[in-house]
Amino acid sequence: MDRLSRAAQVALGALLLAFPACTTDETVARTPIPHVTVEQPATFDSGYEVGEAYVLTEAGDVTVGERLSEFCLGIAARGGQGVSVGCLPVVTYDLRRAGPWVSELGMRLADDVAQRLKDAGYAGEVLNTPEMDARIQRSGLDKALFANLTAVTQHGAGLGLGVIASGTLKRENSLGSEGRDVITLDLTALDVATGSVLSRVSFEVASDRPGNRSFFELAQRESLWLPEGR
Repeated sequence: MDRLSRAAQVALGALLLAFPACTTDETVARTPIPHVTVEQPATFDSGYEVGEAYVLTEAGDVTVGERLSEFCLGIAARGGQGVSVGCLPVVTYDLRRAGPWVSELGMRLADDVAQRLKDAGYAGEVLNTPEMDARIQRSGLDKALFANLTAVTQHGAGLGLGVIASGTLKRENSLGSEGRDVITLDLTALDVATGSVLSRVSFEVASDRPGNRSFFELAQRESLWLPEGR
């Protein structure tokens, strides 16, 4: 996995050391849950890390991983001592579906954020997408209830978590030139108790940047998180 830059890792580590480990809320049975059963195409790199893609910016080479690191820094700085964090998949909205759906890219982005927090030694419980799936099932809620920030604000308390990270993905085709697609990502970490935003990042990824092809392939591969979104 693409790791935090050294400077970001030092900064995040310093913040997390200030937060002593404490007992977190309800323990969840952490049984891996498969999200994609479609066979991978032979040309697809199954080991691809989403953090390796490059962001559309005039500031030079900036990776998705660096933006995700900034997002994690905001969570660590404002999340509180040992507060539990749940990472929901990034949800896609486009004209190809009647409703929201979750791509394999959306799953991997959420799991990347969870892993970065864990790798940095975050003191609280951090739930990735399989663990969030289990938590939602145990709560008796429906995953479709968490398809946007407003819904997370309304129903997040039912999951027994302190912070919920979620996001949306929008893909636009042929921007600027024929065949040049752009993905806009908006990630938000919400304090469940107060409804306030603890961390937020928004960035774009263009398909014509060398190295971004797999990022776009993942964006069009539907996961099984919201199969009813077909």
